[in-house]
Amino acid sequence: MKEFQAKPVHLLFGLLAVVCAVISASSVEDTPLRVGWITIGLAGLVWLGFVGAALRRQRRRRSST
Repeated sequence: MKEFQAKPVHLLFGLLAVVCAVISASSVEDTPLRVGWITIGLAGLVWLGFVGAALRRQRRRRSST
């Protein structure tokens, strides 16, 4: 399986998901929709963590070679 090659631009996808989720969840009155937006926001946070870890791992590998 090929390793994920993260780029800094990939952080924007997670940031966009979090920002959209916060704005939408704060403006929606319907509870199930709000829960859905919160879930999308949490997925964005997980994505930010995943990409951040991949970027750190790649930077560490480049500096050691």
